[in-house]
Amino acid sequence: MIVFQRSDEGALKRASEEKGLLLVHMHPKRMQKELPFIKSEWIRDGDTKQFLKYLGNLSKEVWTASFVKYKGIEFTSISKNDEI
Repeated sequence: MIVFQRSDEGALKRASEEKGLLLVHMHPKRMQKELPFIKSEWIRDGDTKQFLKYLGNLSKEVWTASFVKYKGIEFTSISKNDEI
């Protein structure tokens, strides 16, 4: 999934280039109960930083995924103590 930022000031661009694709380890019941709420808040407010903070609090672990030329897909863990 690629997320685009809404803007009246120019063309569409990815909202978070280095954190545009995430892999999240979350309990299925928690995902079904709480993820829709934080997702709808994120869509309504557009606050990606707050969404990622909530997502980090709900999950066991969050990784960013990126493609590195000549290496392939690389996953980087985002610690709950790091600024997401």
